[in-house]
Amino acid sequence: MHEIILLKHPSAGNDDTEADFQKAMCSGKWLMDPAAPEQPKGNLGGYPTTVLSADLARLFRLAVSLDPRMRPPAETWEG
Repeated sequence: MHEIILLKHPSAGNDDTEADFQKAMCSGKWLMDPAAPEQPKGNLGGYPTTVLSADLARLFRLAVSLDPRMRPPAETWEG
């Protein structure tokens, strides 16, 4: 969903090396969260995360949870 809506991968800006990519994808945090104190640097392409509604931003935060039970099901994204 992240790539479809924002036109960029969730690890963009945190993928210079395989280790950085793994760290980003396994952190359990949405690194592009507009509410986060630090954002990836540079031109990442796509749309800024600030275009998301609060509800979509909440879904993205939950979608990267380390606990699979916290991740929203497909039906939630349809609403």
